[in-house]
Amino acid sequence: METVLLFVVAPAAIFVILGLPLLVVKPKLQPEPYKLGDPWPYGPIWWSAVEEHGHGHASHADEQPIGGSASATW
Repeated sequence: METVLLFVVAPAAIFVILGLPLLVVKPKLQPEPYKLGDPWPYGPIWWSAVEEHGHGHASHADEQPIGGSASATW
């Protein structure tokens, strides 16, 4: 009987005690979706199609834009 208490009931009680808060409060995995008309709660986001590439210590070459242009040279 003591073995059952030690190896079955005690771990089950620990799992139940630690799992109860998850049943009461659901964790929020994703933020609320943005709806038109709501104020935007974040700072401005700037997107750019061409990023400057000039970091690194391999050589002292001029900075070249990443990607191609309308002439389709990549």
